[in-house]
Amino acid sequence: MSYTTNGIPQKLPLNMCSLLREGLVGEIVAIDAYERHMAQSANAEFNRVWSYILKREKIHYGIFLDLIREYDPVEYEEYLSVKEKLHVKKGSAKKCILRQDDSLLNMIREDIKGECEAILLYEKHLSMVNIPKVRKALEGVIRDEKRHVEMLTLLLLNYDKDSYGPISVKG
Repeated sequence: MSYTTNGIPQKLPLNMCSLLREGLVGEIVAIDAYERHMAQSANAEFNRVWSYILKREKIHYGIFLDLIREYDPVEYEEYLSVKEKLHVKKGSAKKCILRQDDSLLNMIREDIKGECEAILLYEKHLSMVNIPKVRKALEGVIRDEKRHVEMLTLLLLNYDKDSYGPISVKG
């Protein structure tokens, strides 16, 4: 599997569950990225937007995993097995602090790139799917990813001293 943004798969899935797992990988990559960005940033507005997007990416992860469990009986069996045996206390993870050596605007642009790649991937998947429930899930995730692009673009336009061509902050 080749990746342009760390973790966004670029090859065709072998079957429905592979397609959904590629989506899952993309969401994990996004979750990790937004967590790192928030750990590096003291900017409340950036962190508010990243926090919102992070929550939606986690929902997307859940949507894809739920569908995988529905269409892959082995996955569902393993889920039931793990659910019975493993009890993890919510919120037990430690916060990590990373170095602040990248500019916030560079992170925003990288996030926009990742969101756009996710849209492209999920739209490709959508063109290959005939199952209404999966199509509806993909359409919802695509819509959210497009919203994320707009939110991040607004931050970029508000904080970058440079122009981005014809796009601007609109009231």
